[in-house]
Amino acid sequence: MNGLREDYERRAIYQKRKKRYNYGCFQPPIPVNEFIGFASLRKDIADFKLGLTASFANMQDNVQIIPSFEFTYFPFSNTDFYFYSIFTYKMEYDNEWINDTVVKSAVGFRLGKFYFEPSYTYGTLYNFIENDGLVIYNDTEKIDNRIELMTYAFLFEGRLKFYVKYQNYDKTNFYQLNDEQLEIQYKNHTITSGILWKF
Repeated sequence: MNGLREDYERRAIYQKRKKRYNYGCFQPPIPVNEFIGFASLRKDIADFKLGLTASFANMQDNVQIIPSFEFTYFPFSNTDFYFYSIFTYKMEYDNEWINDTVVKSAVGFRLGKFYFEPSYTYGTLYNFIENDGLVIYNDTEKIDNRIELMTYAFLFEGRLKFYVKYQNYDKTNFYQLNDEQLEIQYKNHTITSGILWKF
């Protein structure tokens, strides 16, 4: 009886002969180097903050060009209440150009020392770069939509920023069974937190 088992770390061949198992393994091909470049330009004009960003990458052997336009509006000329949106047009080359639009909109407000920022992202996050290249979505499963709620506070005269973020994703998993391409859609929830310290 011969069997073949593959996993992400290695490929192994198992053979059964006369109640003996011979085990052989070999490493999969070494992936090529991937890179990400990012540039941004932001300007404050009256009660608006405008920004242009662009990234260039080659994730998973595909070329991505991702330009974005973002704007934030402070209706009371302070950070106690604001709106912001980011419009992104993603171009990816995988034997042909595949284009997608991603829009993120949020409302931010302050209650006491805490800021709250609920947001909604519409579009497909797959081989996607955001937050000046700090967040990269190169998962094997695509994210269709995302709901976020972030709360943060500035402590110690603004030198420490503490945040907690809840995210709810609509995800799609692709798999193959008996030579048939199938997909499963499901929800994923994450909670992350962290601190940023200014010296």
